[in-house]
Amino acid sequence: MKDRALKTSVDRVSSNFKRRVAAAAKVFEDYGGFIENVIRSNAWSEDQVADLSQDFFISLILNPLPEDLENVEAYLYKTIVNSILDANRRTRKYRCFMRTYAGLSCDPVEQKTPHELLVRAEEAGRISKLMETRLPNGEARALALRYRKQYDAKEAAEEMGVNNKTFRAYVCEGLSRIRRLLRNVGADVAE
Repeated sequence: MKDRALKTSVDRVSSNFKRRVAAAAKVFEDYGGFIENVIRSNAWSEDQVADLSQDFFISLILNPLPEDLENVEAYLYKTIVNSILDANRRTRKYRCFMRTYAGLSCDPVEQKTPHELLVRAEEAGRISKLMETRLPNGEARALALRYRKQYDAKEAAEEMGVNNKTFRAYVCEGLSRIRRLLRNVGADVAE
């Protein structure tokens, strides 16, 4: 008894779906050129045309044309433009989500344990102390502005009262000296 009722229900859904597909195919048969022209004129790129056509076909299956339409082309135009806007909105939202996710998942701070974060902070403190005590004043100040205070190069150069080229030279030379100092300190600790 249940099997027969289930089969009847499936047959009803199947026949309803087949009617909707046939109606959508008829719309594409009658207005295919118009639909393609509207999609081409509103798509961002030629690559998008085939996908948008398929999406629109599916939307016609899910939401068939109303039977009492007076101007089918006007209805199709409005529906196509709205579906393209929705598709573009979904794409932008997805890309924004992926950029946000990529930024979070690649952040090394998020992947560290509290112990690793503490070790990293201690190393940063050690590097800061090396900068202050072992670098010439211009290089130490340039590195502090750039990396501790997160100034961009232009802001930091203005703060120091030097041009961008001089500021970059201070940063470059300061980083080279810090690397050499860290190698030397590492060798001292290993001995």
